[in-house]
Amino acid sequence: MVGNTGYEFVHPDDRERNADAVEAVLETPGEPQTVAVRFKHADGSWCWIEATMRNRPDDDVIDGILLNTREMTERKQRERELRELAGEYEALLNSAEDAIFFVDVDASDDDSTFEFDRLSPAYERQT
Repeated sequence: MVGNTGYEFVHPDDRERNADAVEAVLETPGEPQTVAVRFKHADGSWCWIEATMRNRPDDDVIDGILLNTREMTERKQRERELRELAGEYEALLNSAEDAIFFVDVDASDDDSTFEFDRLSPAYERQT
């Protein structure tokens, strides 16, 4: 990495978002900016990182942008899987012929109460 700019390692589709975060951190010294981008791994593959930047021109030792990164590829994978699962769940709920409803139960005291949290379109058609 020595001798290269960080932008060279950022995925082309993420460079604009990364540049926007750098611009924002330069415009607001002391205020952190966080951005998630794909970053080129040493083996050539792409991994997700979360970078938090803070412009520290007032610090004689740093006198620039302090950057902290952490790898988050597994988290991004889980988020993608959750979105896919939510889409499947939504499709199932909306296409089911049977009435489906979700109830929010509050059993914090002696009298349990409940309210409908979500109703399927089939439930609404049947009532």
